[in-house]
Amino acid sequence: MAKIHELRRALFSPGEVSITMEAYRRIKDAGLEPQQLIERHTRGDWSGGPVKWIEKNHLRFQGVKEYPVMSVYQLHPSEDRVCVGTEADFSKTYVSNWPDGEQHAPLLPLKQAEAVYEQQKPELSNSGSARERVMNRLDRLAQPSKSKTNDRPKSRGKDMDLSR
Repeated sequence: MAKIHELRRALFSPGEVSITMEAYRRIKDAGLEPQQLIERHTRGDWSGGPVKWIEKNHLRFQGVKEYPVMSVYQLHPSEDRVCVGTEADFSKTYVSNWPDGEQHAPLLPLKQAEAVYEQQKPELSNSGSARERVMNRLDRLAQPSKSKTNDRPKSRGKDMDLSR
């Protein structure tokens, strides 16, 4: 059965597509292809983004030319999300992590990201999914530290210590 966004024609061409490696890994871990999300984005399926973004996307196609087109997609079954953004002139589309994306993560052309991913795939399969890596990292952070557990929190200025 076709999904509604698959029945719509594209509203615009994505132009040159670039993606961060982490976003590429997240998409692949979810069993998807980046092109699937880009197609949803270009066909107007913007339902996962903030309301302001969705409103601006609609205004963009009602004549407000300076707005970029932005969308967010959750990658089920995980809680991971990616952002797809197209510049206002439709020349370039970017795919990155959302909302926790590294602001300065390098963007690679989509074909280059595919090649890097294929080279790294054996290494990635040995280290588990991105979700497992994050969960392991969170488990390590949640471990109690070896410092004194009876340390009282430091005063924050005018706070009164009512424990006496």
